[in-house]
Amino acid sequence: MLPAAEQLGADVIEEYLDRGESAKTVDRPQFQRMFTRIREQRDVDYVILDKVDRFARNRRDDANLMFEMKAAGAQLISVKENIDETPAGELLHAIMAGSLSSTAGTWALRPSRG
Repeated sequence: MLPAAEQLGADVIEEYLDRGESAKTVDRPQFQRMFTRIREQRDVDYVILDKVDRFARNRRDDANLMFEMKAAGAQLISVKENIDETPAGELLHAIMAGSLSSTAGTWALRPSRG
């Protein structure tokens, strides 16, 4: 993520890593710490992540979180996907968020293999 921050001319103020936690829920300790900072301190310009699937795998969570981020002045940056705040970037994000939600739902419906 550091090269992406450098490319944006941004200073990394903190890294939030939820190792071993699935993005299928937003109830991840570090993720919640990050959003608390975004909401309360409003000192985050960019949230840089490897891929969108590390953000949220539920369309509603994704849309709500994106709304909150924009309201606080923060922008989501994906290192591996061309997601930005242009109309094309927002469309790509919406398609990917819907696809991730659908994939997560499909996996949930599969019977356990034992």
